[in-house]
Amino acid sequence: MASLLFFEDAIATDWPSERWGDLTVVVAVSGGADSVALLRALQRIRDSQEKSREGRLIVAHFNHGWRGEESAADARFVRSLARRLGLPVIVGQRRRRESGSGDACRNKPDEDTARRIRYRFLQDVARRFGARYIATAHTADDQVETVLQRILRGTGLAGLAGIPRVRQLSPAVTLIRPMLQVTRSQVQEYLDLLGQSHREDSTNATRDYVRNRIRQELLPLARELYPASDASIRRLASLAAEAQAVFDRQAERLRSEAVARQSADELVLRLGAVQAADEYLVREMLRSLWQEQRWPLQGMGTKQWIALAQLIAAAPERAGPTAIDLPGGVSAKKQGELLTLTRPAKKDRGKTRS
Repeated sequence: MASLLFFEDAIATDWPSERWGDLTVVVAVSGGADSVALLRALQRIRDSQEKSREGRLIVAHFNHGWRGEESAADARFVRSLARRLGLPVIVGQRRRRESGSGDACRNKPDEDTARRIRYRFLQDVARRFGARYIATAHTADDQVETVLQRILRGTGLAGLAGIPRVRQLSPAVTLIRPMLQVTRSQVQEYLDLLGQSHREDSTNATRDYVRNRIRQELLPLARELYPASDASIRRLASLAAEAQAVFDRQAERLRSEAVARQSADELVLRLGAVQAADEYLVREMLRSLWQEQRWPLQGMGTKQWIALAQLIAAAPERAGPTAIDLPGGVSAKKQGELLTLTRPAKKDRGKTRS
């Protein structure tokens, strides 16, 4: 019983029920150990409150269909668990145009695309039920693996910050990750004490993915050589997040001075407001604007951000390009004291390239 309370107290301390007990919360449940533990803990925390709570938990599961019958079994498991707990459940499925045809595994999209599809589904569920929060089950182990993967791939300060605990998805919906201080071993101990089963994703055992190789090969070696490596990496992520928050505030102030005009497919910046600013701060402001515009970030690596920042910084009399094309159909053009960034509507993008 003590271990049950320890696990639930860890979540309740990170995310007190006073903040969500009277609201509707969408809980993302894959059927795996982490998400099942989160669902059980949130329900037990809510049910243990002396005051009757008005809110409710909505179980949301997205079936990508990559593993055929195994994926279908995951969905059945989540439905069954939700029914047993007396909770409503919504199961989403990839549309045909997202999954292609033929073998599901061969048509698996990249991780970024899959993540966008899944979060779009979760946001749709949140809107449907008027939910204030979407809760996901990322753990301390996920944080360590994410930071290591970004270091190996190449990252900046924002990447070192790892997985954020809270992220605003829209003015009405907030994404919360209340298990970032909980380890996978604690998750498994909690489920064992509850006598709660869960699903195992067979692809986690393969070495076909960088994330799996980090989990199976790199981290065990690091822990053997440096027993405190997990704690050190999490501390690095926390410090990076604190530093990034400072830059974010400065970038927001710069943004308020720089943006002259903004619409869904156009962004106009005053060059005079940004040319004297530090290049790193300019890049952070641009990243923030990209996210706000919902322009694709996948192809925007360090090289592209630097090229755009240098285009902004270049003095008018200096010879060099006055326009560049960027990934995702975005173009940047300097005209006098203004920089215009445009991304035509989807139906018009092909016309601009012809």
